[in-house]
Amino acid sequence: MNRLNSVALMMLLGVSVPAFSAPSNFCIAVNGGWNPNNPGGTTFVGKGIEVPIKGACSPWFGIVRTSISVVGTSHGTICRSNDGKLLTASLTSTLPEWFGIGRSGVAIDHIELCPVAGVCPAHEGQSDRGDLGPATGGSTGSPAARILCTPALLNIPSSHD
Repeated sequence: MNRLNSVALMMLLGVSVPAFSAPSNFCIAVNGGWNPNNPGGTTFVGKGIEVPIKGACSPWFGIVRTSISVVGTSHGTICRSNDGKLLTASLTSTLPEWFGIGRSGVAIDHIELCPVAGVCPAHEGQSDRGDLGPATGGSTGSPAARILCTPALLNIPSSHD
């Protein structure tokens, strides 16, 4: 088969460049991240996330760790800007017992991260949160960064708050 026929065959079969990276765990620390010895931060742990290429999005499924022993579920979408300079995650998390009476137990976080150090928009590295329910609260501008997913972060204990 000559070279022209090989190219035509690949186009016909739909061979293309993948739109995502290989699935891996993806961790985002907000306010310094989860630390059971120094509560105050939160870490989102995406399980098997495919980080999108420029101009694409992919689903997010995983957990959120906060306080000393709070673990909730998290899902949403992570997208990369067309120029590749910004990752934006929109995540919904459920933590019914943690949010307390009078609240829905649902939080929505909008997180912006820089995939390439030193090439970031001005608003990169921030997290904004909105809680749903009658006792609505929220926070804006909390620092956010991608971190290494440690075994402690990846662990989903059977007993937690």
